[in-house]
Amino acid sequence: MTRKYQWYLGSLCLLGLVMIAAATWRYGAGVSSDAVRNLSTVDSLLAGRGFVDLNGNLLTWWPPLYPLLLYVFSLLTNGDPFVIAWYLNVVLFVVNIWLAGWFFWVVFREKPIFAAACALVFTLSRSVLSLHANVSSDPLFIAFMFVYFYLAAQYLQNPSGKLRWWLFALSGLSTLHRFPGIVFFVVGGLLILYREGFRAALEAVPQAVMGILPSAAWAFFFTYAKTGTFFGPRYPGTMLPLENANNSLARMVHWFIPLYEPLAYVLLNPWILLITLVFLFMLFNRKQNWLDFGRAITGNVYVGPYLIFSILYYVLMLFTVVTATISTCIQTGITSSFSLWCWSLFVLLSGISYSVTSI
Repeated sequence: MTRKYQWYLGSLCLLGLVMIAAATWRYGAGVSSDAVRNLSTVDSLLAGRGFVDLNGNLLTWWPPLYPLLLYVFSLLTNGDPFVIAWYLNVVLFVVNIWLAGWFFWVVFREKPIFAAACALVFTLSRSVLSLHANVSSDPLFIAFMFVYFYLAAQYLQNPSGKLRWWLFALSGLSTLHRFPGIVFFVVGGLLILYREGFRAALEAVPQAVMGILPSAAWAFFFTYAKTGTFFGPRYPGTMLPLENANNSLARMVHWFIPLYEPLAYVLLNPWILLITLVFLFMLFNRKQNWLDFGRAITGNVYVGPYLIFSILYYVLMLFTVVTATISTCIQTGITSSFSLWCWSLFVLLSGISYSVTSI
């Protein structure tokens, strides 16, 4: 990164710190029903009762890393779990702004104005601020995500057994933090297959097994043993993929377009807008523009892994998130797709601009 861009990112981090301080200083971090379960589980751990929430129910909805982390910090600092969770996400908001800004820089290295614009939108995003202003495991998962893509890029440039271990270790840590982190294992396997071939992918199986073993042990010996399912008491009838897709796409559209009442029907039913955009791209973009788009994916070692992860993670969330709670549960999936949307938008708009001026 250039010195000027580093100063710019530093300014955004300071702005983010002011924003989250203003949002939480009076009453503290927001506390959802999931946060209550996590915090009460930490209290139970401190009291020696194990992974039990305030209702006496076992922690079977998600893996144990987040409450364990709060438990360890509470022991080390003798602090209140709520305050620790609050301060942790304040710090992570600043960290994630920097990591996102770095990621945009390496993606848009040749067009730094795009990187600056994306970093600004990320900082000012209401969804991103909301995630960090609440007691939530999402901010740490986002930090894991950016670190993973750094390691993935290093692996694509210089593959090695050591980097494979790091990729699967971080995949295992992410899965122990949130079950959808299993997508990282899929991405890692595809990267090894692409970069080193089938034989290397087979050789990496023991590394993947070691990485996923803690999460698998938790899912089988704790969650499955208590609920009869591997991922907690979720019921298929409460998860509606098409409705999840419509609601989440509407939230993505709101990153770029405010909810304007005369256009509310279109903005709340983003399929209309999506089909229109695809039609415009097909109309104006020539074959060369699409080839350039493909090269933009394969020519940047940071874009490919992120593209695969964003698509797989988003699809997984559509089929596993309870529709009634999509406003909070799917925000991580939406945020993880943010860079992909910005990158695609800028690349395609650049292609359209070229096409129109060349007509």
